[in-house]
Amino acid sequence: YEQAQMAAAMPMQPNGEIFPSSIPGKRNYWKRVPLGTVGVIAPWNFPILLSMRSVFPALAMGNCVILKPDPKSSICGGALMAQILEDAGLPEGVFHVLPGGPDVGQALVEHPLVKMISFTGSTAVGKKIGEICGRMLKKAALELGGNNAQVVLEDADLDIASSCGSWGSFLHQGQICMQTGRHLVQSSVADAYIARLAARAGNLACGNPAQEQVHIGPLINEVQAKRVEGIVNRSVEMGARIVVGGRRNGNYYEPTVIADVTSDMPVFSEEVFGPVAPVMTFDSDSEARDLVNESPYGLAAAIHSGSTERALKIANQIQVGMIHINDQTVNNEFQVPFGGMGSSGNSGRFGGPANIEEFTTSQWVSVMEEGMQYPF
Repeated sequence: YEQAQMAAAMPMQPNGEIFPSSIPGKRNYWKRVPLGTVGVIAPWNFPILLSMRSVFPALAMGNCVILKPDPKSSICGGALMAQILEDAGLPEGVFHVLPGGPDVGQALVEHPLVKMISFTGSTAVGKKIGEICGRMLKKAALELGGNNAQVVLEDADLDIASSCGSWGSFLHQGQICMQTGRHLVQSSVADAYIARLAARAGNLACGNPAQEQVHIGPLINEVQAKRVEGIVNRSVEMGARIVVGGRRNGNYYEPTVIADVTSDMPVFSEEVFGPVAPVMTFDSDSEARDLVNESPYGLAAAIHSGSTERALKIANQIQVGMIHINDQTVNNEFQVPFGGMGSSGNSGRFGGPANIEEFTTSQWVSVMEEGMQYPF
């Protein structure tokens, strides 16, 4: 609803400037204009929300849109939105849903009349899309994966930090690009933090949300559940210790806290995309900074400290697109630009004023009220 409201207001926002001219009698206008047709490729984890994030502002800025939802969510992430927009009176031909798999997505990306691709999904696929768009000189907004760190300093409120850590790691079974994938905790408070986090994880009910009140539902499919299980098991074989959880039942995976994690373990280096909270310790602020920056991903981070100044000093040295002090990593406010760095994206941004720039291009119009003679 908020996204729709903000998109509806976009056409009435200032979107240009007037520049002076060194030539008498000349006026210069610089304005934003539609790109034409925008292709949106959306993921399965938040299908309608992450489709709307691109579709609504693209339409508001005067573009036509072709949406390709993920095959695992083509109804709720595609057909449902088409029905909503049709019922709302959107003119025929302005919005289309194009269901299908990778071959359909590639055809959309490669079509010369599609002037921009807005993609949310894995880093591997995003790189391929970026390569194609680069060859075609086509605009691309890529919002990709993440392996986001929550840093807990010795002067942090551990009750607040563990609450944020639990929410950040286990919300939506961890199937969120902003999921807290790494808990970096100062050694002197690590045991106390792990105990609090494990207690929270142990109290989360896991089951079928269609049949009972639960906190943790199934993962998207058994393939993903087995992948999460494999990452955890390989890390345990390398010396990690499961504090709580660590068991799979079909598509379900228990909320899991893992301690004694090192940076060479897959549970630290990979985007798990499941309800897993790996904990690694550090001794100094500079070590925490280096551990955060060790990941090629750069989407989000959180820093917990009793000293805002101390937290901000670390934040200024962290290479991520979004940093939250004394909060969790799964933050999104539609009026604030959202996006990452490195393997998390190509600096494309969604939300607030970024939407106007993202889904338009600029045009310079100069006006001479009276013509002038040139030397030849």
